[in-house]
Amino acid sequence: MRIAIINGSPKGENSVTLQNTRYMFKRHSEVQLEVYNVAQQIHRLEKDIEYFETTLTNMASADAVIWSFPVYVFTVPSQLKRFIEMVFERNFEKSFNLKYTCLVLSSIHFYDHCAVNYMNAICDDLKMKYVDFLSVHMRDLTKEAGRDYVKTFGNRFLRAVEDQKVTQVNHAPLTKPNLNYVPSILEKTVSFADKKALLVVDDLEDQTLKAMVDQCLHISGHTFEIINLSKLDIKGGCIGCIKCGHNYECRYKGKDDFIAFYDEKIKGAEVILFAGTIKDRYLSSKWKQYLDRAFFNTHTPTLMNKHVGFIISGPLRAIPNLKQTLEAYFQWQKCHNSGYVSNEYETSDELDQQLLSLMHNILSASESKLKANETFLSVSTHKLFRDEMWGHLRFPFRADYKAYKAMHLFDFPQKNVKSRVYNRIMSILMLIPKVRSEIYTNQMIPAMVKQHKKIVNDPEL
Repeated sequence: MRIAIINGSPKGENSVTLQNTRYMFKRHSEVQLEVYNVAQQIHRLEKDIEYFETTLTNMASADAVIWSFPVYVFTVPSQLKRFIEMVFERNFEKSFNLKYTCLVLSSIHFYDHCAVNYMNAICDDLKMKYVDFLSVHMRDLTKEAGRDYVKTFGNRFLRAVEDQKVTQVNHAPLTKPNLNYVPSILEKTVSFADKKALLVVDDLEDQTLKAMVDQCLHISGHTFEIINLSKLDIKGGCIGCIKCGHNYECRYKGKDDFIAFYDEKIKGAEVILFAGTIKDRYLSSKWKQYLDRAFFNTHTPTLMNKHVGFIISGPLRAIPNLKQTLEAYFQWQKCHNSGYVSNEYETSDELDQQLLSLMHNILSASESKLKANETFLSVSTHKLFRDEMWGHLRFPFRADYKAYKAMHLFDFPQKNVKSRVYNRIMSILMLIPKVRSEIYTNQMIPAMVKQHKKIVNDPEL
């Protein structure tokens, strides 16, 4: 059996994920693995059409395909995202049609489910036979239990291919919005003149997105500075070297415009309006490149107390996974997100009003100094990063460790001595049936709300 491994790690053969993928078939001499380092070779694949076509032809001749990649900022690395875009742009979807496939990804389990959802949808769009995914912690292969799990998954995938297992399609095809947006000249405007307001867009070739951007600029009285990412000198995507982990110094420093742009424009802004076009099941690879390259700040938030919004051209409502990744990103960054507007409306007037409303909401949030929303998306992120930076990642991410200490993010509840003593005493008392019955029947709910009622009824608070 010939299996094509599409290696989405910019580290090529030095990818931890790839080692897991290889290990899956270590004891299967009948399996021939063919590794395609598409992320590492993305520039050649873009420029050399013949090489791209030969690569896709070779992949098409394999019996099965495995997508192997690390999780970079909620989903796949920008280089793999660009490869996927080129498959669709150059009409090579047929290379993957009806191929059995699975995903192998590694991370610290930070939003790996979003990466899985994205790639599962891509496989469905390519009409592949998607079997399952294997998401490993980057240290799993060093443990016996982890190795056993990887081998078991590999055996299961081989059986699915050999037995021609019936697979499920989990995502419906996307339908692009059909609104021909023609903006009106609105009398109402929202001035951001006293704010450092920035509008960042991936490109303006999409005429619908350009019209939406122009309308937002008109509504704001052209008080937004506009930055077009496609016009910036960005030499490449993040390569995962984690040199930035020591003191936020990226290996691209002094080699392109991205770091200066981010430090001066993004960090210096009070209000940021992001704009982009959906390509396949995500934003463009240019936006993914932006998100990945911003990781030179590692796991330390850099958008704290800023106010943001997003305008999108494309079927956002049909891709809840994309919306969740964006919401999670903004919550992690501790900035207030005023929402999203896409071109999924019946009339241009409706879209005009939505854009006007978004601009009003951003300004109102900024003037009110609203804090970032906190849900499971941010709370779980905080706890995961807190534990990792305190533990295994303390050495490589020294900058994060110092920042987390300064920001008092090492808030381990286990260190609260008063809470530990109280819980110990109450746990012993709860072993007495009468006490336990009294507490659950008459005491628990009143006790839970007592302090809150006291605050509500206090005229001084």
